[in-house]
Amino acid sequence: MTRESVLQKLQQSVPEFRLNPEWIEESLGFPAINDFARFICSEAEASQWDEVRKSILFLERALIEGDSYVRDLVFECLETLDSCQSIEALKEYFGTKSLAM
Repeated sequence: MTRESVLQKLQQSVPEFRLNPEWIEESLGFPAINDFARFICSEAEASQWDEVRKSILFLERALIEGDSYVRDLVFECLETLDSCQSIEALKEYFGTKSLAM
């Protein structure tokens, strides 16, 4: 997973999360990943745990398959998630790679 493919893979993995098409066209990963973190928080607050699970699985996969740029994106997302009111509930869905960050 690379800068060029990460946003398309995100959209495929979590189709309920709507990416700004401009972010995909211009490979603007950081605004997209911060918006994704807000999406995860709002899904957790609404008890939409299937969406949370899919989202966290994508992050875990990105840590395993991604290059350094993608891992930096995931780190940014996890930092944003840390300020989420539901962070303790979210951590139950984290995999070993996510927890290690």
